[in-house]
Amino acid sequence: MSTIQSLIIPCVDYSYTQEYVANAFWKQRIARVSSVTLIPYIRGEWIYYIAYINVDRWCDSENAYNFISNLNNPSKETRLVHYEDNWWSVEKSVNTFALKDATVLFEPSYYERFIEDAKDAVEEDNYPIQGLHSTPYYTDIEAEEWHINTLKELETDVEDEDDKCCFRAEIEQLQSSLKMFNRSNNVTETYA
Repeated sequence: MSTIQSLIIPCVDYSYTQEYVANAFWKQRIARVSSVTLIPYIRGEWIYYIAYINVDRWCDSENAYNFISNLNNPSKETRLVHYEDNWWSVEKSVNTFALKDATVLFEPSYYERFIEDAKDAVEEDNYPIQGLHSTPYYTDIEAEEWHINTLKELETDVEDEDDKCCFRAEIEQLQSSLKMFNRSNNVTETYA
């Protein structure tokens, strides 16, 4: 459908994950992405990410067609609305980017489970983008560490193994974000 394979989102709030970004494209029926790399940077007092997205396959939909048309038109801004009135500006990228600790790869099987879940969903609200409400917004490292410790305590009180897995996955994602952020060579400071 398109020869565009690499995208960049210059400003993503620090609370979002690679899974959330991938699911935002999938939920809007725009594209299946094969990888998302989030590189943290500081602007003023806030932490943001630059997101590098590699597209595996564009969806055969009107949303995808309009999205690609906007990407190919330099006089238009391309926006990805990911939740209610929240959106990201998206641009074509000439480079692919992969940093081991910052990149999540998405195999086609990742999307197949969402197709099965969608068959069971009755309303749009029952099928949210993964990761949308799983974690509060944290831009403070101490608050994020506190949240990780709270999740660890809650995990010990849970008996159901599926629930324990959910806690572990969220803890691992937060720890990965902290680990990546604490590597000062991956963090740059910009001024507004």
